[in-house]
Amino acid sequence: MRALVMAGGAVAVVLAWRFVSRGRSLWWSMAVVNGTLGLLAVVLGSVTLSPRFHPLIAAMAGAGVGFLMWAATRGFVWIASGWPPFARHTADLYDQQGGMSLGLAVTIAAVIVAPGEELFWRALFQSELSAEMSRTSAALLTWAAYALANAASGRLPIIAGGIVGGAVWGALAWWTEGILASLASHVVWTGMMLVAPPRKAR
Repeated sequence: MRALVMAGGAVAVVLAWRFVSRGRSLWWSMAVVNGTLGLLAVVLGSVTLSPRFHPLIAAMAGAGVGFLMWAATRGFVWIASGWPPFARHTADLYDQQGGMSLGLAVTIAAVIVAPGEELFWRALFQSELSAEMSRTSAALLTWAAYALANAASGRLPIIAGGIVGGAVWGALAWWTEGILASLASHVVWTGMMLVAPPRKAR
């Protein structure tokens, strides 16, 4: 059952990105898919928060990493936007907010999309693979699958985010053996990218 959910979920993410690439609302589309996948992970009992560290330490460490990622992303986008295709793709992504308010977009992204991704990819996908192979191999394979699924977006910023973000969040889950740190990092990074986006993305 879990293997079926893992495979089907990865395909669903690919299809969702193809749907978004055709001009559909980014946050509504990803909320439906990631929210559903996150709920499935919870139902399957795959969620472990922070068995190695106190939850407060894991959450604070993850949030700190999220802020650092946001700062680094702003700098990267500033430089990469000198390449017209990257600048165009970045602007298109922010334009696909679907006319919703900033508050609603942040709520959907931070409460549904980012947690759903962590619940599916790190809590279910990575932990399930860890039962079949070494934790390091499971983290690397999950990273590859996550990056490939997000590459279906065809958008350079999403592809870069899938590679870098997937590596960071996978590493946090590997280090803490739970998803609290990666969840905090993902939520903070996503929220800050909306509240204080790179200047050239506005």
